Amino acid sequence: MVFKKRFLSLLCLCLAALLMLSACGGSETPEATDANGDPIATETDKDGNVIEVPKDPNGTPTKRPALDFAGDPTMDGIDTGFARNFADMFTERDLAGTYDESKCAIIKCNGGEISASSNAVGVSGSKALISKEGVYIVRGTLNDGTIIIDADDTAKIQIVLDNANLTSATHAAIYVKNANKVFITLAAGTNNTVKNGGKFEQTDDNNVDAPIFSKQDITFNGTGSLTVESPAGHGIVGKDDLVIAGGKYNVTASGHALDANDSVRITQATVTVKAGKDAIRAENPEDSTRGYVIICDGTYNLSAGGDAISATSDVQIDAGKFEIAAGVGADLSAATAPSARGIKADGNLLVADGTIKIETPDDAINVNGSIILAKGSLEIKAGDDALNANDSIYAVKADVTINESYECYEAAHVEIRGGKHTLNSKDDAINAAGGADGSGEVSATEGSLKITAGEIFVTADGGDGFDVKGVFEMSGGLVVISVSAKDGHAAFDYNVSGTISGGMFVAAGSSHLPSLPTSEGQGVLSINAGAQAAGTEVTVTDTDGKTVIYEKIALDFEVVVVSSPEIVKGQTYNVKIGNQSGSFEAK
Repeated sequence: MVFKKRFLSLLCLCLAALLMLSACGGSETPEATDANGDPIATETDKDGNVIEVPKDPNGTPTKRPALDFAGDPTMDGIDTGFARNFADMFTERDLAGTYDESKCAIIKCNGGEISASSNAVGVSGSKALISKEGVYIVRGTLNDGTIIIDADDTAKIQIVLDNANLTSATHAAIYVKNANKVFITLAAGTNNTVKNGGKFEQTDDNNVDAPIFSKQDITFNGTGSLTVESPAGHGIVGKDDLVIAGGKYNVTASGHALDANDSVRITQATVTVKAGKDAIRAENPEDSTRGYVIICDGTYNLSAGGDAISATSDVQIDAGKFEIAAGVGADLSAATAPSARGIKADGNLLVADGTIKIETPDDAINVNGSIILAKGSLEIKAGDDALNANDSIYAVKADVTINESYECYEAAHVEIRGGKHTLNSKDDAINAAGGADGSGEVSATEGSLKITAGEIFVTADGGDGFDVKGVFEMSGGLVVISVSAKDGHAAFDYNVSGTISGGMFVAAGSSHLPSLPTSEGQGVLSINAGAQAAGTEVTVTDTDGKTVIYEKIALDFEVVVVSSPEIVKGQTYNVKIGNQSGSFEAK
């Protein structure tokens, strides 16, 4: 009886504690969960937006939310109609990479022979022919042979590589001749290799020139790893869509590493490439809606003798980390020199987010349409232009560091709406004249440079800071321009008009200047200080002694032009440049 009373007392205490805990937690926001009831990890980005954190890139890829720029006022007026959404690019089966081994046919490779557990696989020595829809697991080592997929147009076939090492001395080790779609799944925890021996001998009407060659749509998924070696051809070729959804890839090819006709689509993969030609290429010159590249997160280390990423349509990067080296080993002075751009597109480039580092002796980014940098960060070292677009460059919230270039931004129209821009050039830092390699150059009055926000630091050692064939407008942000006076270049130049209605503007260069910018709501000071050495400090104070502007100028200069909301037209300001000082009236 005593035990029963003690048990009831203990039970009451536990219930009371549970009630107290429930009451305390009742006002808390419940944890977000997905459709399976699993918790969704979130974080707050640099703009204060709560975003979903994708799972481990080496795990099963997760869906990404659709791009939505409609609610972002900083993207107003920018045409992003070409952008493609994740859900339209990757199917459920692309992302899954799952299979039930008990329902799979097993293909075993043993040196020079292949055996199969199903009569759906026709075997002849070191060749296997898959002709029926199903899932097939490939294991073992094939010294010199081919797995051929030749099925009905409606057949969906899944090949699971489970520690498979496949080599063909004279052909593709995996050859997709016909099917509706083929999935190659990298089994979890496995290392797989597909190689060609150094030459390609054609066995039918198709020009097979890669260890993995597909005439149909092909998807790679799963969480294992795949090494592809092609000493005499391309790495992976898909004549329709080439999709990579998860996994780890190491591709070495004397030609293009990843090559497709209609599109290359990659999400949450780890890709390391060493290519003699292009690292990632989508080329379909006959259809402007195809031939595009879209990358939706992951890690990419791309080394290419030609272009690192090339598309005859658009390139879209939603997220990811990129280390890009283009033109590796290329002689750009040769008559047959290849294109050696970091990212090249005949259409547009959209960077929705991501971290991108590019090094190339050519243009880092070159497009025939527009470059849109919505977010993310870029670090560039280019032998020619850093960003070159025939139409427009929009830098919205991205941070851009250009350590070396001929010209930093070149396009018909340049708009900077935010972010931090550190621009180093041998010629003009921003050239609003247009034309990829001068091919689309605008007339003397049609270019434009518009700055509404952001921080822009320009060092142009051999050209103008801003060279605008048309209209320059600044309504906000911070601009600091340093141009060497030794060659007589201007800190800024415009053909039609220049207006400053907001923001802080400091420009130092030679005594060669166009008309001063017209100011609306704030004044402009122009001071000829004579020859001044690099590193000279410029300080502007008002009559109360308050510092309005302070900058250390990076290059030698003769003239400084400054403007700020704290500088009022008609009022006098004290200006100190190095050891010189004086009072000047703002215009």
